[in-house]
Amino acid sequence: MRQFVKQFNLFLEKQGEDNPELKYTPEYTILQNAERFLSMSARDVIVPRTQMVTLEKNKLVSDIIPILNDTNYTKIPIYEEKIDNIIGILEIKKLMQSFPQALTQPVYQFIKEAFFVSFSHPVIDLFFSFLQSETNIAIVVDEHGGVDGMITMQDLVAVFAGRKGHNGDFQDNAWYEVQPTGLYMDAQYSLEHFNKLYNLNLSEEGVETIGGYISHILGYIPKPAKELTIEGVNIVIKKANDRSIEYILAPKV
Repeated sequence: MRQFVKQFNLFLEKQGEDNPELKYTPEYTILQNAERFLSMSARDVIVPRTQMVTLEKNKLVSDIIPILNDTNYTKIPIYEEKIDNIIGILEIKKLMQSFPQALTQPVYQFIKEAFFVSFSHPVIDLFFSFLQSETNIAIVVDEHGGVDGMITMQDLVAVFAGRKGHNGDFQDNAWYEVQPTGLYMDAQYSLEHFNKLYNLNLSEEGVETIGGYISHILGYIPKPAKELTIEGVNIVIKKANDRSIEYILAPKV
């Protein structure tokens, strides 16, 4: 299958040269991404644990209503004592069927079994596992059994459609918007790509995003309007919460 996809992509490239408009069709994008999709593992498309929305098992349903309203998620991992101990997945649809009686009950009463995969698990296998089962969310664990993050069917579809790439990086034009004052950029933009964009060599062990790098060098999560200069690149924090930077303004390139 891998060889077929590779050969078919070569055919598409030739067709694209003869018919440039073909390259802008959704079908062309999906088929171009197929070969890359086959070579990916779970770690390449993971939503890291720092970005996961999780709930402690004994929280009352009435206490989590604001969280449900803010996130719009249909499934949320539930843990006992610590995030590395995920005990199940809260299904919001099942929860809603028990309203209003559910309001006084702990969330663990509405969970289903969690689906765990290794960080090295092939993405194509995970994709078919989702298709063949009722689950569409997987908890990714490292070699020690700790939680690395999670993956949903929506993440895999985004990869296949070309909206999300290797190591969870969306294509550049999905990461920032060109504005008159600069690039309004998602702080989850990869540090590697940020370096390429501004010809820098920023690095820090364990830090993968520009937002994470900024928080690291400052030693805290900055508030909006905070200005700083990194290796000659002027940055303004545009949006942040208590846990992370969300958006920054960076210079045009």
